[in-house]
Amino acid sequence: IVNQTKENLEKYISLRPEALYIYSCVSRRWFLQDDINIELTPLNNIADNSGFFTYGEIFHKNNQNMLLNVTMTLVGLSEKGFRDKHLTDFDKSKSLDITKRFLVLEALTHLSNEVIRELEESKKQIEETHDLIQDSIKYASIIQQAILPKESKLLKKFFSNYFLFWQPRDIVGGDVYFIERISKDEVVIILIDCTGHGIPGALLTMLMKAIEKQIIIDILHQKIPPSPASILKSFNQQLHSYTRNQFINQIGFDGGVLYFNQTTNIVKYTGIKTPLFYLKKENRELETFQDSRYIRIGNNHTNGISYGETIVHVQKGDILYLTTDGFLEQNGGTKDIPFGKRRFRHMVEKYSSLPLEKQKEKFLEEFDNWKRGFQTDDIALIGLQI
Repeated sequence: IVNQTKENLEKYISLRPEALYIYSCVSRRWFLQDDINIELTPLNNIADNSGFFTYGEIFHKNNQNMLLNVTMTLVGLSEKGFRDKHLTDFDKSKSLDITKRFLVLEALTHLSNEVIRELEESKKQIEETHDLIQDSIKYASIIQQAILPKESKLLKKFFSNYFLFWQPRDIVGGDVYFIERISKDEVVIILIDCTGHGIPGALLTMLMKAIEKQIIIDILHQKIPPSPASILKSFNQQLHSYTRNQFINQIGFDGGVLYFNQTTNIVKYTGIKTPLFYLKKENRELETFQDSRYIRIGNNHTNGISYGETIVHVQKGDILYLTTDGFLEQNGGTKDIPFGKRRFRHMVEKYSSLPLEKQKEKFLEEFDNWKRGFQTDDIALIGLQI
């Protein structure tokens, strides 16, 4: 811009037009300072004849001139008889030190180019760092998914049909589930919603997996009974032993533990902010079970507390549904409100006659239609048919 402007100025001066008007937004005003009148006065005198005008380049607000664009405009105006009266006077008494002015402008241009270069380098470094972080998170997702039980012969042995759905809000998340066989006829399903989302939540799921493995070992060695209440109590105690006191209120989970005995058809359940939805095949009646108290596992005030337990005698064809609060508390709809238990119950009843895998598809369709874009929490959803 600077070099081209020099050439244009030299060209216009050599041609000696009757008038020369130059403007470059607010920078031109700053550059000429009081000498701006040298260019404005002749233009004002001929404006009625030439019809030339400009607007919108300088926005004045709060005693400051805001630069709206960076154009440099040169206008040569021709009016017979204008040269002797205006341009000659300008050359003799009001000549600007163009060389000095352009030295300043060149310095400013160089500074601007250096700032732009440094910004581009910083942007490149940020993008490279972002890519490294994303690659690390994607690798962490592979590790997290590896600890999730696969759809295997274990579930097929204990249930006539089932579905599993896991969808973190981010690439990794704080929801996780475990399925453990504790005897020939007994299975335990643990659903956990850890504090936080993303990387913090995902790191907590690793800790929960370590604790869960130790609990299963204790059950197999008959150190604790295989009841949901005992399992949650053990989770709570071990979390307290792993966590420093100043962080105990920041680390924990909501969740539920389901025990099923295939021989007796007895289901036992304990849930903290995680209801069990029980659909009876006989009359399509839907019941909901959960602990009436809301005390997060790992909370500083829960060490030593006992949890309640629901016992249900199930029949072949009955269906059990477990979900973390990510599904129930997803905002959406026309009023942007949570999905809620009532709407979830209605959804289950609506599709209860469909095969379980088809139910899963319909549930996810309902959820996607409800959320209208952004998912607010991690989601884990399990369906089990006796």
